[in-house]
Amino acid sequence: MHRTLLLLGIIAAAAITPIVIANTKSGERISLLDRFKNFATANSTDKSAPTNVAQSANSSSTALFSDPTIAALLKPPVQPKSKVVEPVVTPIPDLLRFDITPNFVMQRWPRVSGGLPDLKYQGLRVPIMTGTSSYDIYGSASYFFNRSHQLERIGLHGYTDDPEPLIQFVTNTYRLREYAATGQRLFLAYFKGQPLSVLRVQRTNNTDKPAMQVLLEINAPVEGASLSEEHLKYLTSLREANLL
Repeated sequence: MHRTLLLLGIIAAAAITPIVIANTKSGERISLLDRFKNFATANSTDKSAPTNVAQSANSSSTALFSDPTIAALLKPPVQPKSKVVEPVVTPIPDLLRFDITPNFVMQRWPRVSGGLPDLKYQGLRVPIMTGTSSYDIYGSASYFFNRSHQLERIGLHGYTDDPEPLIQFVTNTYRLREYAATGQRLFLAYFKGQPLSVLRVQRTNNTDKPAMQVLLEINAPVEGASLSEEHLKYLTSLREANLL
């Protein structure tokens, strides 16, 4: 059954009015706020879940943000309690580019989380929505900056009914190519003989979400670059099980 692509709700911190859409075939009403809460809750149970910006600016978690420039950017803006922040639609090419700066992230997205647990980088995470078509993606993007505020790693975790536009973009732009893997589609790029970037495309079993889950990590080809420990462990497990 054709399903309207779920939009990502980006909601202000208080006095939230539920937003709903209707499935034009079944008449089923779907709460966008519930979808967003479910996605956020699932991420918050992970040890890698970030600290909300409103907390990180005034707590000991700012130890991860010793850089004064990024720490200053993370100070939460003062907003009317009744204000509802509209979703920020950002196309894939604008999300996956290495000229993004911390200041750009803070200015473009009204909701930014910090404190991502990576000692090498200073990380910022934002909720993303690339549009409302079946090939669009909703989820989150993470940006990891070095001490010079240069972007070195981009992560994306999202859902879509059609991953082909994303696949075409990363294969053409970042030279990922497909490798045979059991139970999923797997794309890799290498740098100096080591895996540099990865895209994993898996079918979801949750009828409340679009058909496909996408997990992407792209690293800039600089000296010492490598995949995150999470993805390296995953690739190692596939090889040990003869699934890659």
